[in-house]
Amino acid sequence: MRGLLDAVAEYGFIAAFNKKKEQKPSPDPIDDLRKAWDSHITFGLENPVLYVLMFGEPRPELSLPIIEKSKLLLAELIHRIAVAGQLKVTETRAAELIYSFSSGIVLSLLAMPEEIRDTTLSFDAREVLVAAITNNTPPEKVANIGSVAITMQALLPSVPSLSEGERHLLKELLDRISNQK
Repeated sequence: MRGLLDAVAEYGFIAAFNKKKEQKPSPDPIDDLRKAWDSHITFGLENPVLYVLMFGEPRPELSLPIIEKSKLLLAELIHRIAVAGQLKVTETRAAELIYSFSSGIVLSLLAMPEEIRDTTLSFDAREVLVAAITNNTPPEKVANIGSVAITMQALLPSVPSLSEGERHLLKELLDRISNQK
C-alpha cells in the first residue's frame, strides 16, 4: 500500500517540479532562492496530503527519484550563490539547512488550523535562513575567510591549470578552512 501512496505523491510532485525546472535563473541567485522557497511553501500548503506523504514521514532508506531531482536543482542554485561569493556556509550545509527549514515550516503551518495559520512565519524563517547562509554583500567586500574558501571551492572545477592531485589537495584545504568555527 505504501508503494502506491509513494507513486501518487511522486506523480503529484512532478508537475510542480517541472514548473520549477522551466524557470530561468535571474542574475541574483539569492532572489532565486527566495522564489524557490516561496514556491516550495506554496506547493506544500496547496497540496497538504501530497506534501505529508512525501515529507511527513522520513524514510532514509527510501528517497523518491523526484525528490532527488529537486535536491539537484537546489544544489545548482546553492552553487550559483557560492560562485557569486555570497555563501558563508558550505554548499552541503546550505542544502541541509534549506531542506530542513522549508519542510519544517510547511509541516508546522499544516499542523495549524487554517483559520489561525500565520503564513508570515514562512517569510520570517526564509529571511533568517538567507541571513544564516549568505553574506549578501558583493564578493569584493567579503572579509570572511570561510566565505572566500567556499567561493574558491565552488570555482575550483573551472581552473584547468591544476592537476588532479593539486585539485584534491586544494579542495581538502579549502574544506578545512570553510568548516572552521
